[in-house]
Amino acid sequence: MPQVSPRHIKGSVPNEIQPEAPLAAGLKQMREHSVRHLIVRQNGDVVGMLSDREIVDAAAASLETDAPTAAAFFAKPIAEVMVRPTHFLNEQSDLQEALAAFRDSGMTALPVLRDGETIGVVTHSDLFKVLGDLVAQRHQHSSAGGGFALLANPLVQNLLDLLGQAGI
Repeated sequence: MPQVSPRHIKGSVPNEIQPEAPLAAGLKQMREHSVRHLIVRQNGDVVGMLSDREIVDAAAASLETDAPTAAAFFAKPIAEVMVRPTHFLNEQSDLQEALAAFRDSGMTALPVLRDGETIGVVTHSDLFKVLGDLVAQRHQHSSAGGGFALLANPLVQNLLDLLGQAGI
């Protein structure tokens, strides 16, 4: 598997927030920085991730149960909605490790750490860009020609298998 580490992936610069902050503050920060994921830190440790997806899922679930007002919902602390990451990447992780971490965690974004500090966030979209570049690069260097020959390439087969296992 090629050595394509998260440092080669153009992930977003990490935006962080505290778990006790209200959802409204998280949404505002996402909008101001044009990001979809926030890293939740407490006492210097990554304790969770918040994405727009978790907020939408929580809003839908609350409508089915207690139907709070919008103000009450967005006043909830982020800790009630965030997911707790079970996997992290580091700047030395290769592409296969990143794909496996996404598959095993079920998350759509993973923090990238260096010595416990967050240096980035890698998303599914970031990995698709890298995979697309790798496939295009292999296709350009292939003497076989057609697109069907590309599908027979062992690297492409391995990537497709990993993506399938990850449910992507």
